[in-house]
Amino acid sequence: MTLKLFKSSFILFLFFIQIRSAHSLPIQETYFYTGQVTADLISRWSSRSTPVNYILELGWPGQPELEQLSKLKFSNSLLTEVSYFPNEDFLASWQKLAENKATFVSLGIGLPNIRQIEILNKIGFEDYLFVLTAYPTEENAQNLSLLSGNITLSFFASRYPRYEEKDGLLAIPSNAKLHFTTDYWPWYSHMDVLNFLPHKKSLRVKGIFPSGQTLEYLHNIKNLKSITVETDFDAPYAKDWKQFKNLPVTWISKDHIPSERGLSAFEGSFSSTTQRKLILDLDWPLSPNEKERIESSPIPTNWIHQAPQFKY
Repeated sequence: MTLKLFKSSFILFLFFIQIRSAHSLPIQETYFYTGQVTADLISRWSSRSTPVNYILELGWPGQPELEQLSKLKFSNSLLTEVSYFPNEDFLASWQKLAENKATFVSLGIGLPNIRQIEILNKIGFEDYLFVLTAYPTEENAQNLSLLSGNITLSFFASRYPRYEEKDGLLAIPSNAKLHFTTDYWPWYSHMDVLNFLPHKKSLRVKGIFPSGQTLEYLHNIKNLKSITVETDFDAPYAKDWKQFKNLPVTWISKDHIPSERGLSAFEGSFSSTTQRKLILDLDWPLSPNEKERIESSPIPTNWIHQAPQFKY
């Protein structure tokens, strides 16, 4: 499981962050951090004058780290990734973290068993994100009906589910959200399987726009709530954005700052009846001209980058 995969999984959760919609908005920031969380670091982050979103890769946090995280102030949202499901150790510290409205994120460790779900329910997180590299079996998925909270499953299986995998997906509680990440758009067979599922669904596709029949299949997926397109380039044509029509769309601009023409094309698909968001996924600052161009756009924008370990 790579850091790149971890960071990518969290961009999904920017859909659930409240982003105001108006003209000339300041760019919202999301700090991404991997490493040990110290008291000094929490103090420096908490001293910011404006709140940000936090994405923290904790790995195997001990009690001191959990205690420090519960003291973090002025955060819009706090996503915490761990490499194990909590046991009875440090239960009170986990509960403090849950009270701080942190989202519990597991990466590459499958789904929790019944005993692990009992402990998670004691802790009391409101939101869960399970990042998986394979589709679950029916037995593993049905345990999630015992978990209290809002559940999202994000699949990095490099493909859409096959017909023989639908029973495992159908065993997932119908109020859970399903997110699929691939590098191609669904064809008829993929649409057919996805339409067996009653869940709210979202798709994220890297490096390509839909065309021809794939666009028709896309618009016929039931309960499709959002689309994410990740590119490191501007869309070739304005129609590439307009063809999504009223589907909510997020553009992840990866290691690329949209040009004036590219941003204008994206804005051309935005209206009072369409939802559009822009995510800048890059680890260098914007120039004054770039910042002015982005903030002058009516598109709500979030900039995700490595967290500063010291004050600016």
